[in-house]
Amino acid sequence: MDKINIGVDVGGTTINVGAVTADGRIIDKITAHTQSGRGDSEMIIESIIYNIKALLKKLDLSNNDIASIGLGFPGTVESQKGIVVFAPNIFFRNVDVKSKIAYTFNCPIYLGQDSRAAAWGEYCVGAGKNYNNIAAITIGTGIGCGLIINGMIFHGGYNTAGEFGHQLLDPNGPQCNCGRKGCLETYCAGLAITQAGKALGDNLKVKDIYQLAESGNKAALKITEQVVHSLGIGMVNLINLISLEMIAISGGISNAPDHLLLNPLREFVQKHAYSAVAQKIEIVHSSLGDNAPLIGAALLDETTEY
Repeated sequence: MDKINIGVDVGGTTINVGAVTADGRIIDKITAHTQSGRGDSEMIIESIIYNIKALLKKLDLSNNDIASIGLGFPGTVESQKGIVVFAPNIFFRNVDVKSKIAYTFNCPIYLGQDSRAAAWGEYCVGAGKNYNNIAAITIGTGIGCGLIINGMIFHGGYNTAGEFGHQLLDPNGPQCNCGRKGCLETYCAGLAITQAGKALGDNLKVKDIYQLAESGNKAALKITEQVVHSLGIGMVNLINLISLEMIAISGGISNAPDHLLLNPLREFVQKHAYSAVAQKIEIVHSSLGDNAPLIGAALLDETTEY
């Protein structure tokens, strides 16, 4: 067997560790609980190391069979230094992950933000592999975005590129968890949808609201139309600024029926985006789905800085 790449997708509730081939195929993976309750970064790093070892043992492989290890984290990452600067959901602040992992595994180790890793996976082996300028947008509890510009991960001058969910729609709008008001995700992310759904009944989940909309419930349809409207504005702004060729959407909300989300989003963009790109931009479902951050992390290398 050729050497494998190890991809690690660290989330607020789970850690996914996968063995991935050079062409992005997952050989096998392990999912573990993220032990972040005490805010102890050492516990999470120990869990990552433990599960990499467990995966190698499961596959009857050794450290020498690893080509590289790539890790995606939900927060601000200094990729070149291998430091997680701030990841509030797992209580990381200025944690030198790279050196701690390198102490156990003698191979190249790469770090990235999880949404950027997802975009990289999409670009390398997913829906974006035929394009050089793409966005991968995750629509879930919040909204994340990774950007590939001219075939490279785009970080921006202050390493904050891709905050799609925090673009401003209304400075007097709803309060956002980021501390500002009127961010895009306060109108169309999972929390916004369930908040709006309280008028339809108690404890409704996003999928319940979409089921009601599909059955013709007018109040539910109004909510789903607002999601399209807000997301559409965000996408048009992004497309007009960067001249993207493709946007891949993923996350729980992306699983909504196409006639309630993807198709009207396409129509909105075609109607409102700058005319030179409106008919050319591709808006599609992610072909890698929930595995995009893991696969993308596994395929990180020294060339992915922009």
